[in-house]
Amino acid sequence: MIISSIKNPIPVVSLFTCDIMVMNTVENITIGQVLIVHAKADKANGKIIKIHQISIGDKIKKSMIVPKNHFALVDIQLDKPLCMEIKENYDEFSRITLRNEGKTVACGVVKKILK
Repeated sequence: MIISSIKNPIPVVSLFTCDIMVMNTVENITIGQVLIVHAKADKANGKIIKIHQISIGDKIKKSMIVPKNHFALVDIQLDKPLCMEIKENYDEFSRITLRNEGKTVACGVVKKILK
């Protein structure tokens, strides 16, 4: 359960854009892949529905996969809504972790709430 201000409540989100960093110890991330999204004390299944761009260093490109050790801007659709906020509004509620089969695949921050 999340307790927040009545004047400025933390939104309940089911679709969002986030910056992620794919860990070195896992496989690539692809469009359509389902991962467990951990946000604070809650979690839900999330599907990667769009990869906007990937980057390593100062190189930015479009791709259908995000290789390990790369950064990416992706859209994630949740199967159940979670309380999240964008980094500029409330940093602590913008952090997420993506896991698959008990391993951390990526971590990131929510950049935009879409739904």
